Amino acid sequence: MNATVDLRPVAGSKYSGVIEEYHEVKAFLLAQRPAQIRMIGQAPVVGTTIFDMASDTESFASTSPQKPNF
Repeated sequence: MNATVDLRPVAGSKYSGVIEEYHEVKAFLLAQRPAQIRMIGQAPVVGTTIFDMASDTESFASTSPQKPNF
C-alpha cells in the first residue's frame, strides 16, 4: 500500500502548558506488511526530505541516511 498524507506535527504537552504547532508536512506512507511501514516527510514548497522513519517488527524510528530496502 502506498498513500500520500498531510500531517500537522505538534510537540509538547497539555500538562506543561507548552504546545508547539509546526507547518503542515506532506508525507508518503508505504506499507509492505503490517510489520514493515515506512513514512517519509517532505518540507513544504521545496520538497526536501525532513524525516524518514521505518518500522521493523518491534519499533518505529528514524532511519539512517541510507534508505531501507522496501
